[in-house]
Amino acid sequence: MRPPPRYPVRAGLLTGAIAAAANALLSLPLRSPHDALFNSASVTLAALAVGLAGGLLWSFALMRSDPAKVYALLLAALAACLFALAIAGEALLERSAAFGLPLAGVSVVGAAVVPRASRYAAPLLLVGAALAGALALGAAMAGVGDAPSGRLDLPPR
Repeated sequence: MRPPPRYPVRAGLLTGAIAAAANALLSLPLRSPHDALFNSASVTLAALAVGLAGGLLWSFALMRSDPAKVYALLLAALAACLFALAIAGEALLERSAAFGLPLAGVSVVGAAVVPRASRYAAPLLLVGAALAGALALGAAMAGVGDAPSGRLDLPPR
């Protein structure tokens, strides 16, 4: 018999931090629909939110008779919402689907690992370090965008 899963929210934050770091780097070559709104910092925060949601959903699923099936259904619903949001954003901002779909996919894959990760009691220090690293990476890369930098010219005399 397997030991019961422990610390589902902690596992969600840990897997979310890993997905957030991956998304921060993945967002760099993608063309952002709006550099001020969709940069590495916001992408990092969104991936952390998906990881936290994964931990909360797994915690909820553990209270049911078939937690794996319940979590799979809840995660599929979360993924459908994220993908629909990215596609619906195309009506407001051009290229939002091309930017958001790959990042949402990475976040959902990170959340899919939560049940496995919750089997191990990740030390709180490790989770904190992963969160700090992901947030630092997202903040450091936030200024790196795909907008043209313009031409530096001296004013005419």
